[in-house]
Amino acid sequence: MLASVIVPTLGDRHRLLATLRALSQQTVAAGRFEVLVVVDRPDPAAAAWVRGLGLDFPMTVLTSDANRGPAHARNRGLAAAAGEVAVFIDDDCLCAPGFLAEHLWHHQAAGGPVVLGLIRHIPAETAAAALAAGLEPSGAATPVTALDEHVREDAYANLSARIFSREELQRVAWAGFTCGNSSVRRDAVLRAGGFDEGFSGWGPEDVELGLRLYRAGARFVFEPRAIDFHLDHLKNFGEMARSSAKNLKHLAHKYPGDEEVHLYLKFVGHAMSLEEFAWRAGGCAGPPPAEPGYFFRPFGYLAAKSR
Repeated sequence: MLASVIVPTLGDRHRLLATLRALSQQTVAAGRFEVLVVVDRPDPAAAAWVRGLGLDFPMTVLTSDANRGPAHARNRGLAAAAGEVAVFIDDDCLCAPGFLAEHLWHHQAAGGPVVLGLIRHIPAETAAAALAAGLEPSGAATPVTALDEHVREDAYANLSARIFSREELQRVAWAGFTCGNSSVRRDAVLRAGGFDEGFSGWGPEDVELGLRLYRAGARFVFEPRAIDFHLDHLKNFGEMARSSAKNLKHLAHKYPGDEEVHLYLKFVGHAMSLEEFAWRAGGCAGPPPAEPGYFFRPFGYLAAKSR
């Protein structure tokens, strides 16, 4: 079974180089996976640089004629992929050595579920030091597990782990689908229609695909041993807030009158706990059992990632 690892990028060479070198440390044989790097802008110099790295696995480099967003970039990668399994990461995700082996095991053993891995988040303020500790710029690679000491909790990156911590929360497993660490049969994604390119910038194009896969009958599993390390970097708060608002509006317009999507929007808008979201999405009436609920705090989350 061949895995196609799809990595969209805007061409940040330092992070992308670390991401690709981490893939060269995988415990599975190089012949069992390929990597597709999609440069989401017209940047022939970046594409030539990636092609010239000489890494020990098959790699295809694609470019876009404009910055069209991660949904478009991932669709480009899917169209060019040769593998049965599509693995999604970002260009700032350093995969632990067993990452691909754990993803592939589920697809071989269980007939192809949607696999959500464990994202270990490294905040922007320590990412530079973490990068130096994990993969030296000189190319002398040390195990990416050296990054453990830099890991911090992240509300979004750790959502799938929280959902799978309790069976009743798994009614909304699709809400934990993120392209920072996931895999799914390529043909299942194509049958679902791929990523909706109406989402652009920072927004839930992955969650929305997760919803379609869930409604098509896909089974979701969480694999905590499929680990990658997310190296965060500071972004513009205003741009992120505008992008998020625009994409959530697109989601609402795409599913008018859809109660499950309405509940999701209330959850990500801090108007409903995860527990109540799952309770109501499961068709239960009235309030959920009394307990401390988990609330996603969007403005605090954006502020922590912004300058």
